[in-house]
Amino acid sequence: ISNNNFGADLIEIGEPQKALSFLRKSASLDPLFSEAFYNLGIAEYKATNSQTGIGFFKKAILLTPSKIDSFFNLANCFARSKKHSQAIKFYRLCLTIDPNYYKAQAQCIVQKAKVCDWSGWDDVEHLRFLSKIDSDSVAPFEMLSFEDNPIRHRTRSEEYVNSKILTQLPI
Repeated sequence: ISNNNFGADLIEIGEPQKALSFLRKSASLDPLFSEAFYNLGIAEYKATNSQTGIGFFKKAILLTPSKIDSFFNLANCFARSKKHSQAIKFYRLCLTIDPNYYKAQAQCIVQKAKVCDWSGWDDVEHLRFLSKIDSDSVAPFEMLSFEDNPIRHRTRSEEYVNSKILTQLPI
């Protein structure tokens, strides 16, 4: 445990590469100590070795499947490795553990955007803040880069014109 704690301290002060030897020793002394594998994953990720981190986070999940941070950081490793569908899968798994884990929701949206998957966008009302939409009206072209549905974009733009512009015209 002391090797693990020292390794975790090294990660915190920005020395993930130095932490690896202590964390590997901790994991080899107790191969059922999930925290050592979790910290190895963090150290590898911070040392920009996402591929290696993936294996350590998977091992940590096998040992402690209820630890949401292992799923989240595994998803982060997949995201950094540009394995967007795998990242989405593990961000969603975070949300099965805690549906209010907003970091996972936000990262899932980012990954879905990278593969142009807009499914579920309209189903999640509280995500309006991400797209800066405060009503059903959107200024024309404001959301065009996020919009995959031209009919929806036209409807929102028309609503904007009707509510913001036409109401100001003297009739």
